[in-house]
Order: sequence, then C-alpha cells, then structure tokens
Amino acid sequence: MENEIDKYLIKKFENVVDATDSKGNPKISLHSQFDELKVLLQTNIKSCTSQDNSSAGKFSKETSIRHNLYYLNNILTECQTTSKNRIFGNLSIQRRLKRIKEEIRTASLNPKQGSTQKGTQQDRNSGGSSSGKSQSFRRSYPAADLEKIYGFDDELAYLNKSLMNKSLIPEVQFKAIGIVGIGGIGKTTLCWKFFNSEVVMAHFAPRIWVSVSRGPDEDTDAIKVAILKEMLLQIGAEEEVIQSDLSGHRIGGLLSLLHQHLWGKRYLIVFDDVRFDDFHKNKEWYQDLETCLHGKEWEKKLAHGLPKGHGGTVIVTSRSEEVVKKMVGRENLHRKMPLNDEHCWHIFTDAAGRDVNNKELREEIKEKCKGVPLAAKVMGQIVRKHFQEQSQNGNVNPQ
Repeated sequence: MENEIDKYLIKKFENVVDATDSKGNPKISLHSQFDELKVLLQTNIKSCTSQDNSSAGKFSKETSIRHNLYYLNNILTECQTTSKNRIFGNLSIQRRLKRIKEEIRTASLNPKQGSTQKGTQQDRNSGGSSSGKSQSFRRSYPAADLEKIYGFDDELAYLNKSLMNKSLIPEVQFKAIGIVGIGGIGKTTLCWKFFNSEVVMAHFAPRIWVSVSRGPDEDTDAIKVAILKEMLLQIGAEEEVIQSDLSGHRIGGLLSLLHQHLWGKRYLIVFDDVRFDDFHKNKEWYQDLETCLHGKEWEKKLAHGLPKGHGGTVIVTSRSEEVVKKMVGRENLHRKMPLNDEHCWHIFTDAAGRDVNNKELREEIKEKCKGVPLAAKVMGQIVRKHFQEQSQNGNVNPQ
C-alpha cells in the first residue's frame, strides 16, 4: 500500500474512528463495528506489505482494500450526518459494514480470487442501497463479449497513457476526455473494456458508469436528478440521505452531496452516450466539465459536483463532436476510428458461430461493414440464424 492516496484514506478513516468528544466517548455511532473494521484493515495492510510485489494475490488484496476504504469513508461521512436515533438508517449502515467485513476476510483467505470485490462493485453499481429500488433509466453496455474484442488495443493503450500518466502532479491533476464516433463504432465497448480492466480498477476508486441518454419527452430537471441519483447510489450513498437532499435544494443539494463523497478521491466517471438533443436542453449544465465552483450556485453545472485536484478523471462518449468539444474541450477529443477488415471478419465469424470460408462473403462483409463492429456482429448473427434454419431442414453447407 505505497500509494499516497491510499495512505491518506487510511489516515482519514482512522482519525474519524478514533475521535472522541470532551467526555472521551466516540463521536460516531456504530463505533465498535468501525473499530473492528479498522483493526481488520490494518492486519490486511501489514499482510500486503509482507507479500512479494509481483504477487497476484497482493494486487487483488490491495485493490479490494482500496475500494473498501473509499466505501468506508463514504459511510463514515453518512454516519456523521445521520442522527443516532434514526434506527432504519443505522440498520442499513450495519448491513453494509457487515458485507464489507465479509469481503475483506474473504480477500484475506482467498487473495487470488478477486471475485468478491467485483461482485460488490456490481452490487453498488446496481444501486448501492439496501432499499432495492430500481432506477428508471436505460443502461448502456457493450454489444460485444469483453473476451472477444478485436482491434481496440491501440486505443486502449491511448486511454491508459492519457488517463493514468503517473508523471502528472496529483495536486493539479484532473482529466476529461471525449470519445466521438458514429453509432455502432465501438465507443461504449472501448470505454467498458477500459473501465473494467484490472489496472484501472487498481488505479481509480470509485468508478462510476452513467448512461446519459434519455427519452425525448423527459423533464430536464428530472433527467439531472436521475443522473445524480444514479451516481450517488453507485458510490454507496444511502437512499434516505439522497431523498433528504431532494426534499430541499434538489439538484444543488445532490451536486453538493456528490462533491462531498468524491472529495479527495481518484475517481473515474464515464458519461456514456450523451445525445445532441439532451445536451442542448441542458447546455449550460453539461458543458465545461473542468470548471470549478465559484460562489454557492451548485445547481448551475454538473462540473460543480466533480472535485478537482485529486486525480479525478471523466470520459464522455457521444456521436456529436460539438457535444464533446463543449463538455471537455477540442484538445481532449478522440475520434473512434473504424476497425480494419481483418478485425471485422473476426467479429463476423464469432457472431456466425463458425469460420466461414467464402471469399465472396468476405468481400461482401468488408463492403457492407465499413469498419463498424456492430454491423459485423449483426451480419454474423443473421448468418448464424440462416445456418440454424438450414440445419433444421437437414441442408447445411459448411462453406
């Protein structure tokens, strides 16, 4: 655990847990549970320090510890703003602390598995709240199996170099880039592959994925609330805390709460599929993500909820160059390029379920796909269906 941010998170957690009032009583509710977690984390950190640097188990355990430290500090913040008399709020916090404790112990006993952290991250991404209430917006996920992605290596290397450059000074580091391209070109797939890579999971925490596109008739304020609520749920904010902010200052309150949860953290946020129409309905709110808050008008910009100076990073994807330029700046725009013919053919044959040896078909795929991976996949699926129908009729040509 050599990272400076890791050390900061550990110290911050320990200081709050150990703090007492003038009578020597703990300042936070559920102190005994937090104290038990503090001891458990200290034991695991010592274990990591004693492990070989190249150990896969050490990498997995450090990643688990880092994510849980972010999550625990969020819960501590919530505890400090939640009355000890709010029974249901404290019961919800107890359940989350129990899950974290189980996860840390599992990682300690089975450090190479690394599956518990992924599972917990998925739980948080699906709500992070014990309420189980689902959100009413569309999620964007890649159309490809992450294990069978072709032609993205160079662009993944570009993202790694641009967004995880350790030579940048952490105190002034904030990075926002935009990926633009036509529908089906692979913007979401590229970001999803980057978002879920082990090196990114180790470098950034928390990681937040938001599908921004909405229905054409949705109210603009309702869209803002839905986006902010989803982000807060993914980083572990409790439903009732979010609702209490909604009952007051609404958007300004949610942005302030988001800023509070992300402060001091090296976060990664993907705003996927920002549509031209959605952007222009809320142009002032979306644009200039690098802007810092001046004054107290939290609700004016999405950027006000994103702390600057601690290594925070944002990726925006859109089909519109104008949208990307307004949100992250012309100099931070990256155009997603079409795939070459060989990569498209691999995608096609994977979707078709067999290696089709037909030169005419190969030329047709080349001509019709034009480097768009989704087109190659859809055509492969059509061919697969054709083969299945032929097979049912007992008339299959393997070529």
